Amino acid sequence: MKILTFFREFIRNIKVNYELLRHKKLWKNCPKNASFEEYMSYLKTLPEIYQWPLKGLDKLQETREKTRNEFPYVVTYKGGYNPGIHDDMEDWCREQFGDAHGECNWTECPYGYEYWYENSGMEALLDKKLEACGERPDRDDTKEWEEWRECGDRIIGDHFAMVEDHPDAPGDHSHKGRWKTVWLRKTGYDYGYQDYCFKNAEDAMFFKIFWDEDASR
Repeated sequence: MKILTFFREFIRNIKVNYELLRHKKLWKNCPKNASFEEYMSYLKTLPEIYQWPLKGLDKLQETREKTRNEFPYVVTYKGGYNPGIHDDMEDWCREQFGDAHGECNWTECPYGYEYWYENSGMEALLDKKLEACGERPDRDDTKEWEEWRECGDRIIGDHFAMVEDHPDAPGDHSHKGRWKTVWLRKTGYDYGYQDYCFKNAEDAMFFKIFWDEDASR
Protein backbone atom coordinates (compact mmCIF):
# COMPACT_ATOMS: atom_id res chain seq x y z
CA MET A 1 0.00 0.00 0.00
CA LYS A 2 2.83 2.39 0.88
CA ILE A 3 4.56 1.63 -2.43
CA LEU A 4 1.35 2.38 -4.36
CA THR A 5 0.90 5.66 -2.49
CA PHE A 6 4.52 6.59 -3.19
CA PHE A 7 4.15 6.02 -6.95
CA ARG A 8 0.88 7.96 -7.09
CA GLU A 9 2.56 10.90 -5.35
CA PHE A 10 5.60 10.58 -7.61
CA ILE A 11 3.46 10.70 -10.77
CA ARG A 12 1.43 13.61 -9.41
CA ASN A 13 4.61 15.60 -8.74
CA ILE A 14 5.83 14.95 -12.28
CA LYS A 15 2.55 16.28 -13.70
CA VAL A 16 2.64 19.35 -11.45
CA ASN A 17 6.25 20.16 -12.38
CA TYR A 18 5.44 19.68 -16.07
CA GLU A 19 2.54 22.14 -15.84
CA LEU A 20 4.70 24.67 -13.99
CA LEU A 21 7.41 24.50 -16.65
CA ARG A 22 4.81 24.72 -19.41
CA HIS A 23 3.17 27.68 -17.71
CA LYS A 24 6.52 29.46 -17.31
CA LYS A 25 7.38 28.91 -20.96
CA LEU A 26 4.00 30.25 -22.13
CA TRP A 27 4.37 33.41 -20.04
CA LYS A 28 7.73 34.27 -21.57
CA ASN A 29 5.80 35.63 -24.56
CA CYS A 30 3.89 38.14 -22.43
CA PRO A 31 5.51 41.63 -22.51
CA LYS A 32 7.15 42.51 -19.18
CA ASN A 33 5.38 45.87 -18.87
CA ALA A 34 2.13 44.84 -20.52
CA SER A 35 -0.90 47.00 -19.79
CA PHE A 36 -3.94 45.39 -18.19
CA GLU A 37 -5.71 45.30 -21.56
CA GLU A 38 -2.67 43.68 -23.22
CA TYR A 39 -2.52 41.14 -20.41
CA MET A 40 -6.21 40.23 -20.89
CA SER A 41 -5.71 39.90 -24.64
CA TYR A 42 -2.68 37.69 -24.14
CA LEU A 43 -4.63 35.38 -21.82
CA LYS A 44 -7.05 34.65 -24.66
CA THR A 45 -4.17 33.14 -26.68
CA LEU A 46 -3.33 30.62 -23.92
CA PRO A 47 -4.90 27.21 -23.26
CA GLU A 48 -8.19 27.41 -21.36
CA ILE A 49 -6.61 26.26 -18.08
CA TYR A 50 -4.75 29.62 -17.91
CA GLN A 51 -7.74 31.80 -18.80
CA TRP A 52 -9.36 31.84 -15.33
CA PRO A 53 -8.67 35.60 -14.82
CA LEU A 54 -11.03 36.31 -17.73
CA LYS A 55 -14.04 35.09 -15.72
CA GLY A 56 -16.25 37.97 -14.60
CA LEU A 57 -14.35 40.42 -16.81
CA ASP A 58 -17.56 42.06 -18.11
CA LYS A 59 -18.70 42.84 -14.56
CA LEU A 60 -15.25 44.23 -13.72
CA GLN A 61 -15.33 46.50 -16.76
CA GLU A 62 -18.75 47.81 -15.65
CA THR A 63 -17.25 48.65 -12.24
CA ARG A 64 -14.33 50.42 -13.90
CA GLU A 65 -16.61 52.48 -16.13
CA LYS A 66 -18.89 53.40 -13.24
CA THR A 67 -15.88 54.51 -11.17
CA ARG A 68 -14.47 56.54 -14.07
CA ASN A 69 -17.70 58.52 -14.29
CA GLU A 70 -16.86 60.05 -10.89
CA PHE A 71 -13.07 59.61 -10.91
CA PRO A 72 -12.13 60.12 -14.58
CA TYR A 73 -8.34 60.31 -14.24
CA VAL A 74 -6.98 56.77 -13.96
CA VAL A 75 -3.48 55.35 -13.61
CA THR A 76 -3.11 51.56 -13.69
CA TYR A 77 -0.11 49.79 -12.20
CA LYS A 78 0.98 46.20 -11.77
CA GLY A 79 2.82 45.18 -8.60
CA GLY A 80 2.92 43.30 -5.32
CA TYR A 81 0.75 43.74 -2.27
CA ASN A 82 0.54 42.55 1.34
CA PRO A 83 3.22 43.83 1.51
CA GLY A 84 4.31 45.43 -1.75
CA ILE A 85 4.27 48.52 -3.91
CA HIS A 86 0.45 48.73 -3.96
CA ASP A 87 0.43 49.11 -0.16
CA ASP A 88 3.06 51.85 -0.43
CA MET A 89 1.08 53.63 -3.15
CA GLU A 90 -2.13 53.57 -1.14
CA ASP A 91 -0.36 54.87 1.99
CA TRP A 92 1.20 57.64 -0.10
CA CYS A 93 -2.21 58.60 -1.54
CA ARG A 94 -3.71 58.80 1.97
CA GLU A 95 -0.89 61.08 3.08
CA GLN A 96 -1.22 63.32 0.02
CA PHE A 97 -4.97 63.33 -0.68
CA GLY A 98 -6.68 62.06 2.48
CA ASP A 99 -8.69 58.85 2.92
CA ALA A 100 -9.87 56.92 -0.11
CA HIS A 101 -13.46 57.40 -1.23
CA GLY A 102 -16.01 54.77 -0.20
CA GLU A 103 -16.98 52.38 2.57
CA CYS A 104 -14.44 51.77 5.33
CA ASN A 105 -14.32 49.04 7.96
CA TRP A 106 -13.21 51.14 10.92
CA THR A 107 -10.82 48.52 12.34
CA GLU A 108 -8.96 48.64 9.01
CA CYS A 109 -9.02 52.43 8.71
CA PRO A 110 -5.32 53.28 9.17
CA TYR A 111 -5.70 56.72 10.71
CA GLY A 112 -9.15 56.75 12.26
CA TYR A 113 -8.70 53.50 14.15
CA GLU A 114 -5.14 54.08 15.34
CA TYR A 115 -5.94 57.63 16.48
CA TRP A 116 -9.04 56.53 18.42
CA TYR A 117 -7.36 53.43 19.87
CA GLU A 118 -4.44 55.37 21.29
CA ASN A 119 -6.30 58.49 22.45
CA SER A 120 -9.25 56.63 23.98
CA GLY A 121 -6.93 54.90 26.45
CA MET A 122 -7.51 51.44 24.94
CA GLU A 123 -3.81 50.97 24.24
CA ALA A 124 -2.83 51.82 27.84
CA LEU A 125 -5.65 49.61 29.14
CA LEU A 126 -4.30 46.57 27.26
CA ASP A 127 -0.81 47.17 28.66
CA LYS A 128 -2.32 47.26 32.15
CA LYS A 129 -4.24 44.01 31.59
CA LEU A 130 -1.13 42.21 30.32
CA GLU A 131 0.64 42.89 33.63
CA ALA A 132 -1.49 40.06 35.06
CA CYS A 133 0.60 37.58 33.03
CA GLY A 134 3.79 38.60 34.82
CA GLU A 135 7.19 39.27 33.32
CA ARG A 136 8.09 37.66 30.02
CA PRO A 137 9.97 34.40 30.75
CA ASP A 138 12.90 32.97 28.83
CA ARG A 139 11.89 30.90 25.81
CA ASP A 140 14.05 28.04 27.11
CA ASP A 141 11.64 27.66 30.03
CA THR A 142 9.12 25.88 27.83
CA LYS A 143 6.31 25.44 30.36
CA GLU A 144 6.51 29.01 31.72
CA TRP A 145 6.77 30.42 28.18
CA GLU A 146 3.66 28.55 27.00
CA GLU A 147 1.66 29.61 30.08
CA TRP A 148 2.73 33.24 29.63
CA ARG A 149 1.86 33.21 25.91
CA GLU A 150 -1.55 31.58 26.49
CA CYS A 151 -2.32 34.19 29.14
CA GLY A 152 -1.39 37.00 26.74
CA ASP A 153 -3.36 35.52 23.82
CA ARG A 154 -6.46 35.19 26.01
CA ILE A 155 -6.25 38.75 27.31
CA ILE A 156 -5.56 40.22 23.84
CA GLY A 157 -8.44 38.26 22.29
CA ASP A 158 -10.91 39.42 24.96
CA HIS A 159 -9.60 42.97 24.78
CA PHE A 160 -10.08 43.42 21.03
CA ALA A 161 -13.50 41.76 21.13
CA MET A 162 -14.43 44.43 23.68
CA VAL A 163 -12.83 47.19 21.56
CA GLU A 164 -14.88 46.31 18.47
CA ASP A 165 -18.12 46.56 20.48
CA HIS A 166 -17.07 49.66 22.40
CA PRO A 167 -19.88 52.28 22.42
CA ASP A 168 -17.43 55.12 21.72
CA ALA A 169 -15.70 53.36 18.81
CA PRO A 170 -16.01 55.13 15.42
CA GLY A 171 -17.73 52.15 13.80
CA ASP A 172 -17.88 51.32 10.09
CA HIS A 173 -18.20 54.44 8.01
CA SER A 174 -17.52 55.95 4.63
CA HIS A 175 -15.19 58.64 3.35
CA LYS A 176 -15.98 61.23 0.70
CA GLY A 177 -12.57 61.37 -0.88
CA ARG A 178 -10.92 62.55 -4.08
CA TRP A 179 -9.35 59.20 -5.00
CA LYS A 180 -10.11 55.48 -4.85
CA THR A 181 -8.79 52.17 -6.16
CA VAL A 182 -10.28 49.33 -8.18
CA TRP A 183 -8.55 45.96 -7.89
CA LEU A 184 -8.40 44.34 -11.33
CA ARG A 185 -6.74 40.92 -11.44
CA LYS A 186 -3.94 38.86 -9.94
CA THR A 187 -1.07 37.85 -12.20
CA GLY A 188 0.78 35.89 -9.54
CA TYR A 189 0.95 35.24 -5.81
CA ASP A 190 0.21 38.59 -4.05
CA TYR A 191 0.81 40.36 -7.35
CA GLY A 192 -1.51 42.02 -9.83
CA TYR A 193 -3.09 45.07 -11.49
CA GLN A 194 -4.93 47.91 -9.78
CA ASP A 195 -6.56 51.14 -11.00
CA TYR A 196 -5.79 54.34 -9.09
CA CYS A 197 -8.67 56.71 -9.85
CA PHE A 198 -8.65 60.46 -9.16
CA LYS A 199 -11.18 63.26 -9.34
CA ASN A 200 -8.55 65.84 -10.23
CA ALA A 201 -6.15 65.67 -13.18
CA GLU A 202 -3.35 67.29 -11.17
CA ASP A 203 -3.60 64.59 -8.47
CA ALA A 204 -3.35 61.83 -11.08
CA MET A 205 -0.36 63.54 -12.71
CA PHE A 206 1.41 64.04 -9.37
CA PHE A 207 0.81 60.36 -8.51
CA LYS A 208 2.12 59.14 -11.87
CA ILE A 209 5.22 61.35 -11.80
CA PHE A 210 6.06 60.18 -8.28
CA TRP A 211 5.51 56.44 -8.85
CA ASP A 212 6.13 55.75 -12.53
CA GLU A 213 9.81 54.88 -12.21
CA ASP A 214 9.32 52.49 -9.26
CA ALA A 215 6.28 50.84 -10.87
CA SER A 216 8.11 50.12 -14.14
CA ARG A 217 10.93 48.17 -12.49
